[in-house]
Amino acid sequence: MKFGINKLLLLPVFVFMSNLVLAQSPLSFRTFMNQVKTNHPIAFQAALVREKGEAYVLKSRGGFDPKLISELSDKYYQGTEYYQTAVAGFKVPTWFGVELQTMVSRNTGYYLNPQNNTPSAGLYLAGISVPIGQGLWIDERRTELKKAKVYSESTAAEQQIIMNDLMFSAGKAYWDWYRAYRILRVYEEALELTESRFSAVLQSAQIGERPFVDTLEAGIQVQNRKLSVSKARLDFKNETSRLSVYLWDSGSIPLEPADDVIPDTNDLPLLEDKLRLLLVSSDSLVTAHPELLKSDLAIDIMQIERRWKAEQLKPDVRVKYNALSHPVDDAPVFDANDYNWGFNVSYPILLRKERGALKVADIEIESSALQLDYKRQFIRQYMNQSVNTRNGLEEQLAIYSRTATDYGKLLDAERQMFLIGESSLFLVNMRELGFIQTQLSWFELEAKFHASSLQVMHALGVLGDFEF
Repeated sequence: MKFGINKLLLLPVFVFMSNLVLAQSPLSFRTFMNQVKTNHPIAFQAALVREKGEAYVLKSRGGFDPKLISELSDKYYQGTEYYQTAVAGFKVPTWFGVELQTMVSRNTGYYLNPQNNTPSAGLYLAGISVPIGQGLWIDERRTELKKAKVYSESTAAEQQIIMNDLMFSAGKAYWDWYRAYRILRVYEEALELTESRFSAVLQSAQIGERPFVDTLEAGIQVQNRKLSVSKARLDFKNETSRLSVYLWDSGSIPLEPADDVIPDTNDLPLLEDKLRLLLVSSDSLVTAHPELLKSDLAIDIMQIERRWKAEQLKPDVRVKYNALSHPVDDAPVFDANDYNWGFNVSYPILLRKERGALKVADIEIESSALQLDYKRQFIRQYMNQSVNTRNGLEEQLAIYSRTATDYGKLLDAERQMFLIGESSLFLVNMRELGFIQTQLSWFELEAKFHASSLQVMHALGVLGDFEF
């Protein structure tokens, strides 16, 4: 008979735990995960990754900022002013590689180079510089800005990756803590029952209803249970300490769980329903996995770099034209006959550096594309494996629920027979030991099942954005 996991969570197999649970403070899985998502330092670190991407875009836009220019050069020697040259203005880079500039210069001096002569009121210049070879379609400034914009997009994927990993590790810590608590309660309750039975056996032996050897066996069971409780309590304390690593207040103040804090799983059916909805669209979620998105954007950045490297195979030719004017009535007046112009040309003959850089870029792109194909297949396999593991554990829980129930009935029957004298203390202990082991196996399976649900969401890359 197959049970849904919602029904499995409600099976009344371990009924004797309810009183202590009600008397203590519960920490639900949903509350814990939301606390981690909101306040953990790594969550704040993930948010900084986005800000870093925005800062890179701002930095790259600075390549297009207008620049103020000012230069003064003076030479005096033996009481003579050889020359004084002064220039001030600003340049404006544009998106298309064209640079605009306007400047004013005023030069004087006895030994001033004639080509630097200016009117006494100064010489005005308004000009333009245009690349007609390398840099016409793309240049270093445009390359860096495009890369920064793509990098800013990739930081969103990186933030998702960080949060996905954080929530997965935190969730696993919660279920390890849950398992340790349940195991501790099993042993504590078993110790209570064993101590009660030891008292009853001792009283029966004192009035001659049972042999005193039964008190020896009952006492040994008490000691064994105390040892098991001590080990389970140590494990629970260690898992609680591990859980505290994920509990913070606003990313700066670590929190310690109170001594009476215990796990609470009342909200799990709703979470399982949400997971089932995710599995319906698992193929599209794998395609949009943040790991794949980040790798794909990294290839886009390489493609932008490759385009700039290919552009550098062209000759570097830049044409400059500047209109000249001297002020009339304190305002510059430009004449088409007053100008200077020129052009610069540079071109490596062998192009070994440029061709080598382009070849390296092609190899890196091809290598990254192959890595992306592998990563895509690995994530799909990881998702399939996680789903298979979860389905298998769900089936095992459904099967084991019958075993756990039957063991409980068998133990109750053996205890009744012991009370009426038709069974031995040895048989009761054996039945009880089997029942305890069944409980332990159940809680191990249950913790593994819920951890496997987390693993499915981690494989889909949605844990960072999942609404718990």
